Amino acid sequence: MTWHQRAAQVTRWDIEESIELARLLKPEGVDLVDCSPGGMVPEAKIPAGAGYQVPFAERIRRDGGIATAAVSCITKPTRADEIIRNGRADMTRNIQVPLSDILPARQLKDPAKIVLRYKAVLASIKAVGLMEPLMVYPQKDAPWKYLLLDGHLRRLALKELGHTTADCIIAANNECLT
Repeated sequence: MTWHQRAAQVTRWDIEESIELARLLKPEGVDLVDCSPGGMVPEAKIPAGAGYQVPFAERIRRDGGIATAAVSCITKPTRADEIIRNGRADMTRNIQVPLSDILPARQLKDPAKIVLRYKAVLASIKAVGLMEPLMVYPQKDAPWKYLLLDGHLRRLALKELGHTTADCIIAANNECLT
């Protein structure tokens, strides 16, 4: 029976179906599963609260054998850092991190400010806000400091616009890029 045939017979979707799907997706080339318990039906009883989706990411990561992202209600970098360091997920999404705690992996020189790409990034953030979070990695030797993996121009533009924090994806290893 194909996955599509099996899915057509499922009357409700739970963690076991998600684990089975993750196992099928990995050999097809999927690298990461973004884990959410859903809430797609009105009668769903979801115990929302800080980190409430982390157990889903942890189970799918462990039992499905695939990297996972924990999402929603993880609002503090310290909480995201704990989730990553304890292997409960491979990354978290959209955590507000102080810009002062983000260490660039490379230094951009002032001339970068005059390139068209930087001007476009600056104008975009000014007009609509940050659309793509920065990708950061927790520093093992400096608690609550993060190495910037992706988003150097966005970080620079945010600082120039007077922002003090940025939405970040916190990765479990420094090989992750968007």
